[in-house]
Amino acid sequence: MLGTFHLLGDKPISWIIVIAVGFFIILYSLANSIKRLHDLNLSGLWILLWVVLIGLISNFLGFSTAKLTNNIISFIIWVIMISLPGTPGPNKYGEDPLATTHPTT
Repeated sequence: MLGTFHLLGDKPISWIIVIAVGFFIILYSLANSIKRLHDLNLSGLWILLWVVLIGLISNFLGFSTAKLTNNIISFIIWVIMISLPGTPGPNKYGEDPLATTHPTT
């Protein structure tokens, strides 16, 4: 029997490590997505739209079809987010991280 269960074994510590690493990857991805939304002068709550959209697609299409569809939609959203330029200058979430500062002498 090959598969995830066999590869990780039946030891609880391996599952705890996998779950912990997965949790931190999701947390890191959400934090960076929210930072990028703030750079675009958008609220981090827009991430909820993505989560709800993916959930609705999974619910209506079924798991096997929705897996590919969700990946395609997520990729398109990711490409749009990284392609858009941030707001020039400061916005309501802070200073422009790419703005050049000249030290006063």
